[in-house]
Amino acid sequence: MVQFNFSAGADLENIIDVTVFLVDMQDYAKFNQVYNQYFNAETGPTRTTVAVHQLPNPNLLIEIKSTALVPQ
Repeated sequence: MVQFNFSAGADLENIIDVTVFLVDMQDYAKFNQVYNQYFNAETGPTRTTVAVHQLPNPNLLIEIKSTALVPQ
């Protein structure tokens, strides 16, 4: 399930940078399929994907941090 919370008035088009933390890089291909449903490779945000040993909650397999440029 994908959920978004844009309380500052931004939407997906305003995201300029994404950092993805994956517990298992074997999940990269599946993650990339979902990511590409929301972002275009040519016009989408820059992206960094990092493998991590674990995340704060043991049930999490992925964490995503993003930065958006909020319209004025």
